[in-house]
Amino acid sequence: MAQDTITIQAWGLRHVAPEVAAWRLFVAVRHAEPRAAFDGCAEKAAHVVERLKSVADVETGTVSVQPYEEPWTPDGGGRSDDHQATIVVVARVPVARAAEVADAAMSAGADRLVGPQLSLDDPAAAELEALEEAVGDARRRAERLAATAGRPLGRIVSIDTEELRVAEMRSGGSDLPVEPGDIAVQAHATVVFAFAD
Repeated sequence: MAQDTITIQAWGLRHVAPEVAAWRLFVAVRHAEPRAAFDGCAEKAAHVVERLKSVADVETGTVSVQPYEEPWTPDGGGRSDDHQATIVVVARVPVARAAEVADAAMSAGADRLVGPQLSLDDPAAAELEALEEAVGDARRRAERLAATAGRPLGRIVSIDTEELRVAEMRSGGSDLPVEPGDIAVQAHATVVFAFAD
């Protein structure tokens, strides 16, 4: 008895210009007393947030207070008598203003800057286009295989999908020009077709 279905795995890909850049800022204060470290860090972070609110959407994240450890060197290192409080601040802006926000963050007193993480404001449209491409590719492959087997291809029985988004970014230079690469929106589809005979 001939097999009644054929299963095809296919991929779709869309390259889309990123729209949003997110920076993670770390604000840190060291002090011998944990409470003093926390209070000093909260005050410093409030200043950073206030400075950034005029140029970005800002929110605070993780807060930590822990014993400070000196970096290890040939001359020593390890735990000191101080404590360090750290507050993470996230700033989101349109990609075109990413470098401006990074400069503003460092000027406001951020101790560390990580990013930018690039994303789409609404990835649904690009995801749908990639899925449509994947299903279309699956149908073309199924039609070719069905023709080779001498059987007519019928309807789609089932579709299982998976999306994967990968952001790329290029930057460099002392004045931090941000030149974002495209976000690759990739979709994978497993499509089961029935034969029409």
